[in-house]
Amino acid sequence: MRRQLILPLVIIVFSAFLLSCTEEIKECERKNTTDIEVVNFSGIPVIFKLWIEDVGFTEEQRIDNGASYIFHSISATKAQLWIDMGSHWYWTEEYTLTACEQFTFTWSG
Repeated sequence: MRRQLILPLVIIVFSAFLLSCTEEIKECERKNTTDIEVVNFSGIPVIFKLWIEDVGFTEEQRIDNGASYIFHSISATKAQLWIDMGSHWYWTEEYTLTACEQFTFTWSG
């Protein structure tokens, strides 16, 4: 009798252990993407775009002073932020992004 009760108990405990070990994979991990937020504190509106390795440039985005823009679902690889300086484009250092990272770049001119 005692033996008959122990086996179901062991199965229940083991099942609970297996369920606790399973983690749900986030969509950004599955797709290897991330979001990049650009915040503009330069004192003037500025036009930004991103260069993503193996993808190229995103569309240009105008961001007013004190505002921000989020580039969603960017491929988690190497990226550069480009800023329109009027007569030429200036790019910041290159960043290596990881999946699901919430990267924020603050531009202050």
